Amino acid sequence: MKLEITTINSTKEIIDNIIQATFCESANAACSSLSVTFKSSSCIPEIVSVTAFIDDKRIFYGYCDCQKAYEGENGFEIYFYARSSACLLVDSQSKPFTFVRPTARQLYINYARKFGFKYKLPDISSNDKYEVLSSTSCFGAINNFVSLLCGENIYINPDNEIVLMSPEKNAGTFDGYDVICVKSVINRSEPLSQINFKRDVSSDYNTHTKSTLAEEISLCRERYINLTSLPPWQRDNTVLKRLRQSFDEYRLLEVELHGYCNINIYQKFNYSSRLGSFDGYIVTDKKYSYSESGERTRLILKKKMTIGDVTYVA
Repeated sequence: MKLEITTINSTKEIIDNIIQATFCESANAACSSLSVTFKSSSCIPEIVSVTAFIDDKRIFYGYCDCQKAYEGENGFEIYFYARSSACLLVDSQSKPFTFVRPTARQLYINYARKFGFKYKLPDISSNDKYEVLSSTSCFGAINNFVSLLCGENIYINPDNEIVLMSPEKNAGTFDGYDVICVKSVINRSEPLSQINFKRDVSSDYNTHTKSTLAEEISLCRERYINLTSLPPWQRDNTVLKRLRQSFDEYRLLEVELHGYCNINIYQKFNYSSRLGSFDGYIVTDKKYSYSESGERTRLILKKKMTIGDVTYVA
């Protein structure tokens, strides 16, 4: 791993003598993170931004949240924790607003362009109103709109481009990778069987969206939510999104590999062993660890479930 830092003095430094480093990214988190401990002959000035490369490929660009320095007999030991540049949108609150016939580009112009991000999303629009509620982050204002219409989240890559996080069509295999271990997980604690909600302020919770998959696997877990302040399409899509997301952790595959693996978030894999067959599993979490004793990459892959959603009034 090669590290370049920019300090508060606007100086750039290349960091070597790395003791340990951990790089994490997840489809369910707006920001990836990087934590590093390294040796230095002098105390490093306050760090502003960090760029990380592996084999000359930029894998991380972000801003330092925390920095610690330890002085010992043999010099200094420096630690820092940084989040990717998406933190600018996560930490900034959006202005509440009702958009009429909104587009993703319009939301980008209002909430992200001023931070220097580039727009790389497809054309996404709605003929209905879109409500940005108070206390919504700038990231959430854009992501909520895109994910409600497309079913996928946005992602800010190391080049500061806002892109759509969509699964690759072709599935890969782990042939050629140095696999340490594989674990299969079935988690029945999160999926919901039904969400009950109101269609308007005066009505009862008499509208229901249920999962036929939950019935098939004998799960019963209901929720009641009130979203009457939202436009109808935004309310209905929010309910459906919550029901689908409750199945995100249902079927997991955890894979640990030697070395750094150039595998992207949302890359699709097929895997088969004595554990069983796992087709169409998608990488949602990646953790790369470097230390003086070696390098490892840990992946979490999730099965995107077809939940069989049905909405009815009773």
